[in-house]
Formats: sequence, structure tokens, C-alpha cells
Amino acid sequence: MGTVARDSGDYTPAPAGTHLAICVGVTDLGTQHNEAFSYEGKSIPASDKPQILVTFELVTELIDMDGEMKPMTISKFFNLFLNEKASLRKDLESWRSRQFTQEELQGFDVQKVLGAPCMVGITHTDRGKAKITSISAVVKGMVVPEHVHPLIGFSLDDYNQETFDQISEGIQKIIAKSPEYQALMNPSGFRTQATGSGGEPDFTDDDIPF
Repeated sequence: MGTVARDSGDYTPAPAGTHLAICVGVTDLGTQHNEAFSYEGKSIPASDKPQILVTFELVTELIDMDGEMKPMTISKFFNLFLNEKASLRKDLESWRSRQFTQEELQGFDVQKVLGAPCMVGITHTDRGKAKITSISAVVKGMVVPEHVHPLIGFSLDDYNQETFDQISEGIQKIIAKSPEYQALMNPSGFRTQATGSGGEPDFTDDDIPF
């Protein structure tokens, strides 16, 4: 699922194609409830899953933002799982151009992708919405400029009100529905453990962005 950029009060979809991008946002959405639905003739039951939103700055696609030309951004929602069939794992492995080892999986913190460059494939839905369909590694030797948008990494496990305030109101409302957020706001001070994060292993391969 992709987001679209705002252009003078109207939403303009990011252009279809393959774009040089930089990850400028990793937002922990907490555990989200998904209603039951039908897909390709199959009934998908209701479920509660930890989710994140990953946001990318499209380096060469500029748009007018409050009178200043800045790169468009597009985001993708992921269930926060790293099993073999998980979309997040498939995209991460394509992004880093190699599979995870079991040791890496046990200690991988998704916030490590913040600031990392990549190539993002975008298509348009029947309704004209932009959607991320692929994430891959940057071609070796390609020059990647500095990001323009600020890097925003938000985690419910290490809650920071200042960072939360930088997130769009719509995404704040999604986070606020999670039991993790509600527990944080509870006067009892109950905290739940973050899902999918842990100690960071010591990586030394410079060809891997994270």
C-alpha cells in the first residue's frame, strides 16, 4: 500500500516506474486489528498483527511543498514478521542483495534501514493510486545524494513524544488504536515489549546498506 504526495492541495500519485529512493521513515504502528475479508475467492479471517510503515523519499521526483520543491515520498505498510513467507523479509533481502542468516534474523532491528538508499518500483492501481511493488539494491557506483526530508524513526518500545508529533495526524490515529500505545498512555505505566526488534549484531560488510 502506497501513499501519495500533496501538490497544492491535491494528491498527486508518485509516477510509475523504478526510482532511486532513500528510506526516511520507519514507524512502529503497534499491533493492528485486521477485519475479515475475501481475497481471490478465499476467506481471510480477522487477525491482530504488529505492523510498521516504511517511508521513502523519491530522489528525482520533485513536487511543490509549501512553495518549495522537495522530493515526493511514498510509503508501504508491512506486517512485522521475518519468516520465510513474510513480505517484509522478501523486500529486505532484495534490498540488501542477499538473504539473512539465522543469526542476523535473531538480532535484526528494522530501524536500521532508516537512511539507507534503494531502488523502489512503483505501479498504479485501477484507481490511480501509487503502490510500491518492489524494493531492491542501488546499482553499484550510483551516486546517492543526501536526503531532504528529515529521518523519522518511531518505536513504541522507546516512545518519544517529540518524534510522535512529527508523524502525520492520520498515522498518529492508527498508532493510537494499538494496545501498545494505549498501555503507554495508561497511568499505570504498563509497557509491552516491542515486536521484531532486539540487539544489533556487528555487521562489517560495506556493500550491505543495513
